[in-house]
Amino acid sequence: MKSLSTVARGAGFVFFGMAASKLLSYAYRVIVARIGPAEYGLLSIALAVFGIFSVFAVLGLDIGVVRYVAEYKSQGDYGRVKGAITGSLKITAIVSLLLGVLFFVIARPLATLVYHVEELTPLFQLLALMIPLYTSRDIIMGAIRAWTQESYFDVFSRNIGENVIKLAATFLLVAIGFKALGAIYATCLGIIITFGVSIYLYNKYIPWHVAPPESKMVLLRYSTPLLFSTLLTQVLVWSAILVLGHYRSSAEVGIYNAALPTATLLSIIPGGINSLLLPVMTELYTLKKLDEFRITYLSASKWIFFLNLPIFVAMVLFAEPLLSIIFGQEYGQGAIALVLVACSHLVLQTAVPAVETLKAIKRPKLLLLYTAISAVVNLSLNMLLIPTYGMMGGAIATAISFALYGMLAITHVYYLLGIMSIQVQFLKGIIAALVASSIGYLLLPKIVNTLTLFAGAVIVSVVYALVALALKSLEQKDKEILRKLLSKVQAIFQDNNLG
Repeated sequence: MKSLSTVARGAGFVFFGMAASKLLSYAYRVIVARIGPAEYGLLSIALAVFGIFSVFAVLGLDIGVVRYVAEYKSQGDYGRVKGAITGSLKITAIVSLLLGVLFFVIARPLATLVYHVEELTPLFQLLALMIPLYTSRDIIMGAIRAWTQESYFDVFSRNIGENVIKLAATFLLVAIGFKALGAIYATCLGIIITFGVSIYLYNKYIPWHVAPPESKMVLLRYSTPLLFSTLLTQVLVWSAILVLGHYRSSAEVGIYNAALPTATLLSIIPGGINSLLLPVMTELYTLKKLDEFRITYLSASKWIFFLNLPIFVAMVLFAEPLLSIIFGQEYGQGAIALVLVACSHLVLQTAVPAVETLKAIKRPKLLLLYTAISAVVNLSLNMLLIPTYGMMGGAIATAISFALYGMLAITHVYYLLGIMSIQVQFLKGIIAALVASSIGYLLLPKIVNTLTLFAGAVIVSVVYALVALALKSLEQKDKEILRKLLSKVQAIFQDNNLG
């Protein structure tokens, strides 16, 4: 099917882009973490607060512009495409400037009165200056992705380019003694350069020969619920960091935030699929191609679950050596937290197609409701558990709330459309994962350095793949997509005289 081929083609490319992005971002964190948990904790708090301000600044329009550009393009209404983009940029320009100034002004009292650490002040102030550039860049790149239904630009500029800049600059600045402040300088540099790239692509690919009649209110009505949904998502992601920073030391924040981004590596595969799922699903729904809509949804859910399982198994089995080897010996204390958060991420990432489906069928208020429920549960549990149990309390709160959000989204898609993404075929993946786990458990005593850690993860993944194939987990439509992907790879090699 054309829609599955589009998602698979784009997802295949974006998978490598997202994988590179995640690994580069991970390396960025590892460099700072090697200075010590306390400095890494300061960076984590600064980025968490920046994330909250950025969500308010973008107003959910980064998602809204993807949705409406895809719809208007499918209808051939190019004037409204332009209006959706320019309207979004004008609104966020004003709001992001105001919030950037506010963040800069309150940086010192926020650092000293809430987190009791004066050293956070310059970190907050530098990030405050980046808010207008950061929000504008995200809207522009979303518009380009929806217009072209390709993610190459996003991958090369924001996912890979920005992280390469951050990593190189962080390595240099930390090496000469800037510590967490050096990592913030590097982050700012990455944002500035990728903003410039987005402006170039904006002028190159968006058709400006048409008038913009689109009302800004249409975008705001759709995007306002998404603003609060995204804000509450930030609460889900960052509240444990923010609450830990208030009640516990920055060192404990640092240890916890070694476990959290490790678990989020499970978002690499859903990120690749998700990058094109919303515009594709929106177009299918608008054109009433409901059978293809259903198959695309089910296939995307299955791909995410099956491809994430071996990563999940390796992450859980090798949690302690993974953190100790990569971040440093003291970070091994976060192993149980990693296991808990990884379990919830497996559920959450499997629900990504359900979340994108609710956006495509114009149900942003449902996402707002479910995010609100999960965020309230998350924040309440963090406030209750962290003062006594520290990062373990934060991990429990995060695990419960992430899994709750994912299950609510999956359940409501089933209620609205009669499509259940959790399929009987998943049992074959679980069986394969259990077999791979038994092999991984036997290997655990051998995991003592980076090489053995990598070898163990590869062995677990290979065993999982062989068992899954033996159980005939691939259906006919999955084989068709794989054949198309392999033929594309072969064509690329032949075109470049590599075959």
